[in-house]
Amino acid sequence: MKTRPNTSPDNKANPNQPRDPNRDPSKGNKGRRFNKPRPPRNFWKTMLTNKFFDLLVVIVGVSIAYSLNGLLVSANEQKQEAFYTQALAADVEKDIQELEKNLQGIDEDYQRLVSYVQEYGQGKAVGDSLATVITSILSLDIFEPNDNAYQSLLNANGLGILPDPELRNQVTNYYNNHRNIKRFEEVYTLAIANIYQYFTPYCDYTNRRIVDKSVLDKVQTKNSLLIAASQLEDGIENYDEALIAAKALREALKTK
Repeated sequence: MKTRPNTSPDNKANPNQPRDPNRDPSKGNKGRRFNKPRPPRNFWKTMLTNKFFDLLVVIVGVSIAYSLNGLLVSANEQKQEAFYTQALAADVEKDIQELEKNLQGIDEDYQRLVSYVQEYGQGKAVGDSLATVITSILSLDIFEPNDNAYQSLLNANGLGILPDPELRNQVTNYYNNHRNIKRFEEVYTLAIANIYQYFTPYCDYTNRRIVDKSVLDKVQTKNSLLIAASQLEDGIENYDEALIAAKALREALKTK
């Protein structure tokens, strides 16, 4: 008759079976299931310290990255400011030369015209002198501003690239004067077109002489000369204001 092995918990262990070091004799075989190794001393403290250190490394890294980015942005802004400052200075210098040249021509025409108008009012004017005056005032040098740097500034980031608010105001003030000069040119061009049309039957422009002296007695002759003198006077004023603003801006740019 065969017998089954006793599998009850009270059965004695096989003496040949190796002893489990984690077994709690007082709890029988059930002790193995819950007998887990305990964490070493200061385990949680060490883990929190490591996590804090990792977090600190991340924070420091991010801070350094932001600082480096700020330095790069600042350096780039300084380069842009230096570039546009130099470009504006070069443009303004060219403008000053052209403004002075054009102003000289306008002033000469104005002085010649005013002198003749004074003689005309005193009855001392002669025909050939009138022809010389007319041919002089019928020409006008057009101002062509050098504003590439200024237009580039406006298209890029406005005038914000220039950190000095006073300098920005000077730049704006100077280039606004260009509009005044352009308006003078438009009005004066229309005036000299009318003058040309009026004097054409009486004046030989090529030889600068009057072919019909009856023009000296006409009221429209005097009015045409007075209109030309008034327009030239406005032009001189506009050029003077532009020159003053240009020279002030030139000095301001030199200090940057």
